[in-house]
Amino acid sequence: MKRKISAMAIALALGYYGLALADDNLANVTQSGGGNSVAVSQDPFGGGASATVSQDGNSNSASLTQTGAGRDMSATVSTTGNSNTAAVLQDGTINGSASVTQDGDGNKATINQQPGGGGFSNAAQAAITQEGNSNTAAIHQVGTNCSGCTADGASATINQLSSGFTSFNNGATINQTGLSLRSNATIRQDSGNNSTAAVNQTGADQSATINQQFMHLASAQIDQSGHNQTATINQTLAVNFSSASITQADSNNSASITQNFNSNNNTASVNQSGTLQSATITQQNNNTGTNEWNDATIVQSGGSHLATIDQGGVGTSPSHNTVLITQSGFANTAHATQTGGAGNSITITQH
Repeated sequence: MKRKISAMAIALALGYYGLALADDNLANVTQSGGGNSVAVSQDPFGGGASATVSQDGNSNSASLTQTGAGRDMSATVSTTGNSNTAAVLQDGTINGSASVTQDGDGNKATINQQPGGGGFSNAAQAAITQEGNSNTAAIHQVGTNCSGCTADGASATINQLSSGFTSFNNGATINQTGLSLRSNATIRQDSGNNSTAAVNQTGADQSATINQQFMHLASAQIDQSGHNQTATINQTLAVNFSSASITQADSNNSASITQNFNSNNNTASVNQSGTLQSATITQQNNNTGTNEWNDATIVQSGGSHLATIDQGGVGTSPSHNTVLITQSGFANTAHATQTGGAGNSITITQH
């Protein structure tokens, strides 16, 4: 077994915090095999901190904690294989960045970026990449930018990739809550069965995107409440027996769901309440393959509604494809198009 631990990491592990109080903290840990376990805690008291952990194989586990109102903190965990678990906590940092990369086997990863002492964790960036096997990933960002700050706000990305193999029961979740200005979230999942992707955003300038391809029994969900929302879900390239939903409440809403290119037996729904709403659902195959037995629903309440559904393919058993648009309030506009024939139905209700 190969192991390398920096002097700073040893000092922290032994509790000799006097060595860590001056200026920036640095911790580097490298492990090759065995029953690996790592824990690094850094508190620079306003300074900077950097922690890097690399684990190559076997029963890996890593935990990185950075606190103390530090600046330019970074935490990186990279694992090649086996029973990986990784957790990163950044509390009250400015320009904090955290990333976890796990290549295979029983992966689980969590990143938490949150304010310390009632302040803000400004310009937070978090990324998790997992390739193959039983991936579960979660990013939680709370109150990650203040109203007077000019830097970028919360940014979160989760990639769960196949590496040539089909993954089962993958889960990806991003939560951006509190006053997270200029927040954006992206989830990408490839080649999975029973995979789930969810983004929850509350407050300020939200943007969320979920991309899923080559999926069976997948679900994608975006929930946004607060101000300048925009949400996009793409389920393309053979996504079958799957669902996509977007819920938006209050302010400048916009939503788009696309299910196409050999994507069949899918459901899509958008529910919007609050001001300048716009929703589009496309279940259309474009040029090649099939797009059949799909259902689409848009429900809008309030005002300034615009709903568009474009649906193609053949429906039956008992009635797919189906379109349902319900609008209540004022300034209602709805468009629905179906091509392909057999079993198609459109219902539009405006009141």
